[in-house]
Amino acid sequence: MKILIADADRDLLISYKKLLELDSHDVLTVFDGTQTIMQLGNNKFDIVILNRNIPRVDSKQIIKMLNDDNIPVIVLSDKKVTSGVLLDNILANSYLSFPFLPYELDERIKDVVTKISSKDKISLGDIEIDVKSFKSTDGTRFTNEEINILQALKNGEQFDVKQVHSYINSLNNKFERLNKNSRVKYVINEGYRLVTENE
Repeated sequence: MKILIADADRDLLISYKKLLELDSHDVLTVFDGTQTIMQLGNNKFDIVILNRNIPRVDSKQIIKMLNDDNIPVIVLSDKKVTSGVLLDNILANSYLSFPFLPYELDERIKDVVTKISSKDKISLGDIEIDVKSFKSTDGTRFTNEEINILQALKNGEQFDVKQVHSYINSLNNKFERLNKNSRVKYVINEGYRLVTENE
């Protein structure tokens, strides 16, 4: 798999490159937004790892380019991921906040790539999401983590709400925007599940 990593911290770039090459990935690194755009124009990548604070070009501009070209992107962020970020129309496939352990980046890449090659659709309540495109039928984008929550709900599995609180809020906001009746709510003695508004 060919991976582009864009981060201004050159020591981190070296670490990421070594880590991912251990998994036999072909890894190219760049340290600013201009180089990122240039490499995207000259090469085809399977996935891009992008620091949210990449210098010289607004990272949202790069994410939009990647969205338009259907290239998956994982954004590394020094800030906690908020529901405000997750409700933006320009949305990465996944977000990973610092600090994180090396294996977490590797696992996130594998999770996103697995979804991209999936033929699954999530039909849950009045919601349908195409896993491969990370989109609902009307084109609303969802992150890897939001899809994981919906898959867990569909399978009757529970999850650590402390880790996913922002994602639950963003899901409910997206459902409201889409005029859906479904909401993710905590039900006493049952845990989190998808319910309709009149439940």
